[in-house]
Amino acid sequence: MQYILRLGCVTLFFEEAITYVLEYNNLRWNPPVPIPTLMERCDRYFFPSMGQALVHHCMVDEALRHVRLIGFDMGRWIEMSPDAARNSLRQNLRRYVRQIIEDDFFKHLYVIAFICYLSCYVVKRDKSEFTYFIVSEAADFFYMDNYTSARYTYLFERSYQYNITHRVLHEQSEDEGFYSDTGSEDDEDDFRRFL
Repeated sequence: MQYILRLGCVTLFFEEAITYVLEYNNLRWNPPVPIPTLMERCDRYFFPSMGQALVHHCMVDEALRHVRLIGFDMGRWIEMSPDAARNSLRQNLRRYVRQIIEDDFFKHLYVIAFICYLSCYVVKRDKSEFTYFIVSEAADFFYMDNYTSARYTYLFERSYQYNITHRVLHEQSEDEGFYSDTGSEDDEDDFRRFL
C-alpha cells in the first residue's frame, strides 16, 4: 500500500541523505529543521544502504558528469547572493533532470547524489547557509513527482540494486572505499524492513 507523504517527510529524507554524505566526508552541518523534530512527525525513508550508493565514487562521477553537461558552474554559483543562488539551483535542478535520459535506471539517485555533493561543496567552503535552500529546493522539487511512499520504496530498490551491481563490478579491486563484509547483511535487513 502506498501513502501520500507530507513535504516534511521528503525534507527528512533529504536531511538524512545529506547528513550521511557529509559525515562520510567528515563534515558537519545544522539541518534547517532538526532531524529529531522531523522524525517525530514523519516516517523515515532513507536507509544507510542508500547512503552507500550515494557516496560510491562511480555515483559521484556520474552525478558530476551530468552537472558538467548542463554547464552548471559550482564555483560561480557559490559566489552568487543567496537569492540568486536559490533561483539558479531551482532552474538547474530542472535542467539536470531533463538532461538524464528517462529510462536511466539510476536517474533519481543521480539527482539525490548531486544534491548531497552540492551540500558538501558549500559546507567545505563555509557557505553553510546555502544548505537551507538546497534542502528546501530539493524537497519541493522531489515532492512534485515523488509524493507517495511507493516512490521511496522504488528509490530504495534502485540503491540496493546499485550496491549489488557495483560490488560485482568492483570485486576485483583491492579497496572500493566503503564496502565491508557486513554491508550486504545490513542491506538485506534494510530491504526487508522497508518492504
